[in-house]
Amino acid sequence: TPDAEPFVAPEEADKQRGVWTDPEHGKTTLEECGPTWTQSRVDLRPSTRAADESLLRNHVLPYFAGRKLGSVRPTDVQAFVVALEAKGVSPATVRLAYLLVAGVFLLQAPDVPASRYLRKGCACQYVNERHSHSAGPR
Repeated sequence: TPDAEPFVAPEEADKQRGVWTDPEHGKTTLEECGPTWTQSRVDLRPSTRAADESLLRNHVLPYFAGRKLGSVRPTDVQAFVVALEAKGVSPATVRLAYLLVAGVFLLQAPDVPASRYLRKGCACQYVNERHSHSAGPR
């Protein structure tokens, strides 16, 4: 009928709403892209690079072990922050670990749900409110 709306494929509808996820971006794990991401950041001092590698090795990779980036939800990122707090990790380290996770997601898998959440700054606002007073410049 002339009044009927044309059918839009679900993938195209998701693209129009800005919620489409490129399936290729979500297939990588943090173990696969985290170390590459830290090494690709040429603007870091050696001490900052070492600190980032330590955060990856001691906090990020153990928590997200084996998880595909596309399977990580915003609540998983929040739970990561809460788990670090529960372990007694310093507020500055919690904030830096969160920022490292956000950086990896935003650059390596910009279309996955966690990245869209991180891009909006939702978890960052929570982390900043709780931890900004103790984190110094990098």
